[in-house]
Amino acid sequence: MKKAFTLIELLVVIAIIAILVALLLPSLGSARQTGWQAQCINNQRQLNLAYAEFAADHEDRFPYASAWRNEPTGMWAWVADSMSGNGAWGQTDRPLFWSPLKPYAGMKIFSCPGDKSTVLWQQKNKGSTNWVDVIKKRPRSYSINIFVGGWSGWPFEADTQYKIYHTHDDVKDPSSIFSFIEMPPASINAGNFRVPPTMRGKESAFSMDWPGVYHNNGSVVSFVDAHVEFRRWLEEDTKVIPEAVQNPTTIKDLVVSPDNRDIKWLGDRATEPYPNTHAWKQVMNGISRYDRPWNTRDVDGKRYDSWGWYWNDSWGHHPSWKPYK
Repeated sequence: MKKAFTLIELLVVIAIIAILVALLLPSLGSARQTGWQAQCINNQRQLNLAYAEFAADHEDRFPYASAWRNEPTGMWAWVADSMSGNGAWGQTDRPLFWSPLKPYAGMKIFSCPGDKSTVLWQQKNKGSTNWVDVIKKRPRSYSINIFVGGWSGWPFEADTQYKIYHTHDDVKDPSSIFSFIEMPPASINAGNFRVPPTMRGKESAFSMDWPGVYHNNGSVVSFVDAHVEFRRWLEEDTKVIPEAVQNPTTIKDLVVSPDNRDIKWLGDRATEPYPNTHAWKQVMNGISRYDRPWNTRDVDGKRYDSWGWYWNDSWGHHPSWKPYK
C-alpha cells in the first residue's frame, strides 16, 4: 500500500512553493514594467513622428505645448485644457479627439500602459438631458516640454530669457532637446511639462510638474529627433510628490529640491538661454504676451495681433484676433 504524505511533508512543500513564488514575483513585476516601458517607447516615438508630419504640413511649425480651449490658439495646442479637477473637460478624451495630432497619430498612443489611474467624466447618456458621472481610465499620461511650442506660442513670464522652439529649424541639435515625458496622476495637468530653467545654476526646484515613475523608478523620455530614452530617476524628491502640491489646478510655489540631479538633467535638455529685449504687453483679458514681429500680420491694410497664433496662409486668421495697437 502506497504511503500518503504526512502533514509535515505537505507543510514543507507548501513552504517551498511560497518561497519560490516570493522569489519570482519581483522578477515578474519587473518584466511587466519592462513591457510597459517598451510600449511607451513606441508610443512616444510615434508621437514625435506625428509632430514631424504636422510640421511638414504647416510651414515647419510645431503645435503649441499648451493652451486653454477657449483661447484663440486652443485648437492648435497638441492637447488643450488641463486634466486637473474632477469632471474637467480636459480629463475626457475630447482634447485627444480635437488634437491637431489626431490625423497623424490617432487617439490610442497618448497613454502609458502602466498608468492604471482613473478619472471622473461627466457625460449625457443617449436620449437624456442630465449629466451623469462616469469613472474611466485616464486618457493621457504624456506631456510635452513647454519650450517645444510654448503656451500658445509663448514662454511663462519667469522664462522669458529662455528659448521657445517654434520650428524644427529653431532646434540646433534635435537630439539634445527633450519633447515628450511621462507624468504621474498626481501631477499631470495641462499638456506641457515645465522644469524651471531659471533654477539652473541656482537652487533647484520643481514647479507643479513632476516626471512619472511607471517603469522601474524611471520615465520614458523622447527627443525632438524622435529618439527615445529611459531615464531612471536618482533622487527621492523626484519620485515622491508632496501632498500639498498634488493635483494642481493653479500655479503653486516652487518646491525646492537642493542639488537635484534629475532637475539638472531635465533643465539641461529643456531649452537654452535666449536673451531678448522684447517688451511685454497686455493683449487680451489681462494676459501678457511678448510683442514680437512674428506676432502680427498685415491683412487688407490692417495690422492684426495674433495673440501668439502663428500665421499660415492656408488657415486664414482667427476671428478672435484683434487689431494691433
